[in-house]
Amino acid sequence: MTISNSHTAKTKELGFIATCIAEDEVELHTILNQKLPITAFTIHQNIEQIEFIAGIPNAECLFEKGRAFNEKIEVRWKKRDDGFHLVALSEDKSLLQNLQLADEKWAIERTRLLLWGEYNAAVGQFIEVRIPRVLEYPKPQRVKIGDRLQILAYNYLQKDIIQFTRYRKVRRLPKKV
Repeated sequence: MTISNSHTAKTKELGFIATCIAEDEVELHTILNQKLPITAFTIHQNIEQIEFIAGIPNAECLFEKGRAFNEKIEVRWKKRDDGFHLVALSEDKSLLQNLQLADEKWAIERTRLLLWGEYNAAVGQFIEVRIPRVLEYPKPQRVKIGDRLQILAYNYLQKDIIQFTRYRKVRRLPKKV
């Protein structure tokens, strides 16, 4: 997935980061479902593919690396020798319960990330002529020909330097006439 930063706006809000280790895919799946109980999106990858879907995959389908997110929280994971290492980012400290909370408070700023491609009704997917394949993104409701997608996000900053970008929501961007 290729993204481009198209807009930022500073806020006075703070973000928080927490970590933990899940022993296996089942524990990872349990944590994802506990932390992301409402509508979520998942982008996960292994050595062969990247998948961007609505919802959380079943435990046996989770890839080695990924991120699941919704409006309130993002959970990232990466498989290592001792299990799945997780990092959770949220502006609501209470959502990070039962995880090891980092001491730092993070300044945040709003941003939008524009995804490649426009919706093509004939194919039923997003197409970008510079990329020689269909872009398989989750389709929002009421998507129309020529629409694009954007990810609404927060940049997490330390000393005014972006350290993380937390995805929040996938939104349709109507084609400009």
